[in-house]
Amino acid sequence: MDALAKMTWQPAQRLENPVPAMQHKGRVKVGADAVITVFDTASLIDRATFETPMQPSSGVVHVLVSGIPVVRNGGLVGDARPGRPIRRTVIREGGAWELRPTDHPLAADAGRCDPKPPRLKRLSSRPR
Repeated sequence: MDALAKMTWQPAQRLENPVPAMQHKGRVKVGADAVITVFDTASLIDRATFETPMQPSSGVVHVLVSGIPVVRNGGLVGDARPGRPIRRTVIREGGAWELRPTDHPLAADAGRCDPKPPRLKRLSSRPR
């Protein structure tokens, strides 16, 4: 159970203050943003490396995001893209900006990876 906590609610809990949306992650409860992963403990292994970071893990049998299957019997389910993006507001000189993690190159899909820094979207012109 310790390993599960370290992979689920503990990272979400650490990020709750800077990213309030994380209060709804890493937990299975009513109102939470549920991601349920069914895996085989005997064969679960991370195959990603620095050279091939997009390699999927072995041993993941099913993944449900908001009740919609995205992995079924170990394989991806078509174009299933349920869920919601996580955004963080960044306060910088000159106003508030919204950092969209999906704009960051490390969050990009395979083949779309762009080495540019993440884009910021101005939310207001007044500094806080």
